[in-house]
Amino acid sequence: MIKGIDVSIWNGRIDWKKVKDSGIGFAMIRSSYGDGSSNFINTGIDENFEYNYAESGNVGIARGVYHYSYARSVYGS
Repeated sequence: MIKGIDVSIWNGRIDWKKVKDSGIGFAMIRSSYGDGSSNFINTGIDENFEYNYAESGNVGIARGVYHYSYARSVYGS
């Protein structure tokens, strides 16, 4: 079984070498959040996304990204 983690700005500045050394094989990294409006800090871009994406790749961790949606309905706006 491959172990994975889900990360975002809420995890702080991650030491990706320690993560790799602990046996983690993949990371799902939050790229953004929001409901499509610009009412969010930094227009909804996760402030640690670029760092997390680059550094996890530098140590050889497989990566996926996701947008955390603040949907207001099932049908859109």
